[in-house]
Amino acid sequence: MKKILLITLLFCLPYVGYSQIGVFENFNLGLPSGWQANTGMGNFMIDDVASCEGQSARVTLTGFFITNAELTSKNIVGQSNGTDFALNFDYKIIDSQDESAFPAGWGTAEVQYSLDNGGTWTTFGTIDDSNHTVSDACAAAPEFTIPAADLPAGSDFKMRWLITKNADNFRFYIDNVSGSQVLNDAPDCTQLNNINNGETDVSVTTGLTWSEPDGLPAGYKISIGTTSGGTDFADNVDVGPSLNYTPPNSFEFSTDYYVTVTAYNSVGDAVSCDEVMFTTEDDPFDVATEVTPNEGNFCVDLVSSTLSGTNASSFDVSCGGPAVQEVWFQFTATSDKHISTLLNYAGFNAPSQAVYDGQTAQELFCSQEFNNGGDSDAVVMTDLVIGNTYYIRAFSDSASNTDFDLCLTTPQFGEDNESCADAAPFCAPYDNDGNAEPLVFPNGYFYLNETVAEDGPDYGCLGSEPNPAWYFVQVQESGNISFNITQNTAFDEDGNPIGDGLDVDFIAYGPFEDPEGQCGAALDSSVEVDCSYLPAPVEDFTINNAQEGEYYLVLITNYNQAPGYISFGQTNFGEADAGSTNCDLVFNSTVKGCPGETVTLTSEFINVQDGFQWFKYNEQTDEWDLIPGEYEGTYETTESGDYKLNSFDSNFVQEVEIFTVEFQPEPDVTVPTDMSLCNGELLTLDAGLGNAAEYSDINYQWLLDGNDIADGTSSTLDINESGNYSVLIETINTSPTSDPHICETLIEFPVQGGDFIVDIGQDEVFCDADTQTITANITDGDAANATYLWSTGETTESIDVSISGVYDVEVTIDGCSVTENVEYIFNESPVIDLGETNIVSCDIASEMIDATPSNYTDAEVTYEWYLDGTLMSAETSATLSPSDYGEYKVIVTPNGTGCSFEGIVTIQERDDLGVEVTSSLDLNTTLNYCEDNSGNPDIPTYETTLTAELMNADASDVTFKWFQNGMEMSGETSSTITVTYDNDGAFSDEYSVEISIQTCTATSNTVSTNVEISPYENAGCKITQGLSPDETPGENDKLDLAFLNDRAGIASLEVFDRNGRSVFSLNDYVDEFNGQNDDGDKLVGGTYFYVIKLKKEDPIFGNEKKGWIYIKRK
Repeated sequence: MKKILLITLLFCLPYVGYSQIGVFENFNLGLPSGWQANTGMGNFMIDDVASCEGQSARVTLTGFFITNAELTSKNIVGQSNGTDFALNFDYKIIDSQDESAFPAGWGTAEVQYSLDNGGTWTTFGTIDDSNHTVSDACAAAPEFTIPAADLPAGSDFKMRWLITKNADNFRFYIDNVSGSQVLNDAPDCTQLNNINNGETDVSVTTGLTWSEPDGLPAGYKISIGTTSGGTDFADNVDVGPSLNYTPPNSFEFSTDYYVTVTAYNSVGDAVSCDEVMFTTEDDPFDVATEVTPNEGNFCVDLVSSTLSGTNASSFDVSCGGPAVQEVWFQFTATSDKHISTLLNYAGFNAPSQAVYDGQTAQELFCSQEFNNGGDSDAVVMTDLVIGNTYYIRAFSDSASNTDFDLCLTTPQFGEDNESCADAAPFCAPYDNDGNAEPLVFPNGYFYLNETVAEDGPDYGCLGSEPNPAWYFVQVQESGNISFNITQNTAFDEDGNPIGDGLDVDFIAYGPFEDPEGQCGAALDSSVEVDCSYLPAPVEDFTINNAQEGEYYLVLITNYNQAPGYISFGQTNFGEADAGSTNCDLVFNSTVKGCPGETVTLTSEFINVQDGFQWFKYNEQTDEWDLIPGEYEGTYETTESGDYKLNSFDSNFVQEVEIFTVEFQPEPDVTVPTDMSLCNGELLTLDAGLGNAAEYSDINYQWLLDGNDIADGTSSTLDINESGNYSVLIETINTSPTSDPHICETLIEFPVQGGDFIVDIGQDEVFCDADTQTITANITDGDAANATYLWSTGETTESIDVSISGVYDVEVTIDGCSVTENVEYIFNESPVIDLGETNIVSCDIASEMIDATPSNYTDAEVTYEWYLDGTLMSAETSATLSPSDYGEYKVIVTPNGTGCSFEGIVTIQERDDLGVEVTSSLDLNTTLNYCEDNSGNPDIPTYETTLTAELMNADASDVTFKWFQNGMEMSGETSSTITVTYDNDGAFSDEYSVEISIQTCTATSNTVSTNVEISPYENAGCKITQGLSPDETPGENDKLDLAFLNDRAGIASLEVFDRNGRSVFSLNDYVDEFNGQNDDGDKLVGGTYFYVIKLKKEDPIFGNEKKGWIYIKRK
């Protein structure tokens, strides 16, 4: 977290308080307004590169021309209250290359202030070697204070950091600035800045934000109520220094709220602050338009609407958002599935849709589904609760004036026909007047998962087969049959497409005598009738010379993967030589069922009629009896008979449909109870039907434990052993006008041995298992009277075994005995220690893998060796001498068991090791020093760290060996060494490092030092009082101040003659003056006066040195 300095720094701007100075900054929002980062030679940057936290201000000081840098705050006008100003901040100084802590000798950092907008600056704090914290992490700077006497009340205030370098290649960081005078007053008031007083239609999820007031606030308290001055929503919530607050709970819809933000500091709270009143948005559920679902596939009723002039609510949406404009609809589910479709809109794409639960307000569905780029005009709703209310949200993520219609349908005719084997029947129907009409049904999207067609068939021209739907059609009348397939998002009540066309593709196969068994490879080019993969929503195909009774298979795919409907119709119906299709397969009026089944009767007009009444024919009264409560287009029944359905459209035009339901009678079989066999008895099982006359034919198949019994195909079966017997009775009724009606009934004939069953489990094979328990469990018998005899001689219900073998038990109850056996095999896996399993090697010939088990001999096991997954057929022994690098796997299996050991040893060749030596300091450098008054030298120390930078290796795996001038350095075995020179002289050495991992080695580059430690030419480091440039060339011929420049930095040198006129002046002086004037002309001999201004305070001369110098001329 950011360090807390006076107030928590969660905001990021310089603070200008009323009647006191305050500067607070953490740079997380960049350079504050009014601040300057480039007034010095270096340029401060604001970013998160190696920052203290978040963002920091940083400057890199490197190179000859960048000797200093400045970071300056804005000018705070007239705010001083005449008290002390205390400043705290965090800082660090790190190497600009490797970001390590920078050592002493880097330079100085002065903190200065100005009362005249930067005209003059006064230093009130300095960081140098005496108080600098050497660390690569940010540390707190010393607290610096400006006394009250130096900050008169009402004065301006500006502050800057002046960084001056004495070394190269370091970065200086500043962060978490906190400076202020002593507080005298509470802060001023503030107000919301994101909501205006009196504003309406405010989002219920909105947060509150406000501006920083004058007066150095430490934090804010928030009060929110539904009456003026109220606190029933938020009671004086303290949010600290944050300038925003998001309530934990959403606001209520259509509610007035009153908000007061009270700033506070250590003096107290702001007083007499105004509150802001706003009104939240209306609940969109309250303004939703009622929509009644269409009962079938057709858009009979549409609802028109528009996005023009609408706004968006705060409801979340998972697709196509965030919403900018929206319209809401509500409906009561009349089915567990509905489709909402938008049509007749302007533009390329329809508005998006989302569906919400009316009870929980949770989003349930969204209109971008499957991998179709979200281009769906419809949203499919499934698993709805009939009678519950749901809300549809039509919305746009940008401003829109789109008008549109909404159609809510109830999809019908959903078939599970995504595979060829489950192909559904369909046809091209016609009305009672003989006019062709299309068959409309939901496309593959609605009732299928997102799949592709099965492998096997030849799909001809189809480039892809997404969302397949398989159908078969039978020819009713011979002739040519032309079909039209149309896929669209919506159809009107007459079957006309009224929405957006959806790309539909198909392939047709035939003819076949039977649609069953024609799938897979049988569907090849030889039976292809027609195919189309055109990017079109309408496709046509023709079956020429179709013959009565033939079948054709048709695959229809939904390329768009968008929800909609498909229309299938015949286009040449009634023309000469035109054939027709058999719609009895689709709208069969005779429904057959088997005993125990429930059949469903479905109206042909379920999608077009408005009202339904079901009747059942009463043979006794010869009347049609009304079935109470049945007013839908479907009816379920378990009774045979004739049923009538009267249906009506909106004009009360009636359609009448007659259905015949035929249930086969249930086979009348008498099964005796408590059948049992004991002591070799013989028993006859009899499945003869008491109602055999009701069937055309009867077939039997007897089974024992679910398996067919040979020759068990008559109505009776003689048995002499107990077991689970059953008989499958196939009853057949035939008719000259229909296919045979076949039902199968399975009847159980359980025969117990002595009326009980013994179960001791299955045969078991174990690997490395402990002792196992075998228990004789008795069912359908009196276990309390049972006796047990195991093959081990034990007479208990359970035995414990640990040795391989077959175990028998004989259980006797009341003289009837049942014997069961079970085989337990105990095997032990080989125990093998492969040693190191991840070997890094540079010499494959030295490696060996040993897979010898400790619990088996070689003769008792077999070995399989693999290299990189390939069997090494020649390697069958316990040891292996690898010949190649790679992954070796060994499988060791005891003979005759399945208990194997499997192990893997990876041998990796290392040829990628690398190492490079880098230095923390410049290896080529000169260090000068001074001698004291007694001529004793103050010799500096040169110390650098050499680091072995590894390539393709981790230091924890590596052994290091360092060399100096070709000789191994004793004891130097880490990744770094320290090179130190602390004597006068010139030093030149060569260093390198060798690394190794097991048998692999690598040698680094060689780095050379070239370090000179010598005294200044002006070894005594004195300011001379005389020059003789003409008499002693090369000696005492210039004013050499190099030592002073290195020590304190010479800002300027200026030389005056005896008349006080400036004759020579130079900034950043070192040793350039040798008795010349500014024009380079020689000055006459005599006494001159100089003024030396220093960049920092010198321990001997302070900030400025004045003196005289005599120039001697010949």
